[in-house]
Amino acid sequence: MRLAPRLALALLLVLPAGCERADAPRTAACQRIIPALEDATPVGPIESRRTEDTVSLVYRIAGHAEPRSLVCRFGAGTELVGVASSATGALSPPRLAMLRIWLGLADDPAALAPAPAVNAAPPLDPLGYLLQQLANGLALGAI
Repeated sequence: MRLAPRLALALLLVLPAGCERADAPRTAACQRIIPALEDATPVGPIESRRTEDTVSLVYRIAGHAEPRSLVCRFGAGTELVGVASSATGALSPPRLAMLRIWLGLADDPAALAPAPAVNAAPPLDPLGYLLQQLANGLALGAI
């Protein structure tokens, strides 16, 4: 009977350490975002809080007295799905896609591109492109 409390205590000490290691890549990815948004590196210690799918950082920038905050939202693994900063607010999807490419978190930039519009024109063949350019040139030449 005395072994069960010791085993339970050991599990309580080991499990949080495993969660901490699993969140380390997310925290590191979130810290790498700060220079991209602030155009400066943080000064002093960075405070971090983690939930199941978010990492919140509080940091200071040289020359600014007030602390700043950054919230990174993650999907599966280290897939960055949302960023909100006290300096820039929530990032729009295009800015988030560019940030993911800049951080090297996007394997295929083409996969982040929006789907083509339903009413989009088909691509032109070389003859159609030539005719389009001639029409453009005639319009400019007429002026």
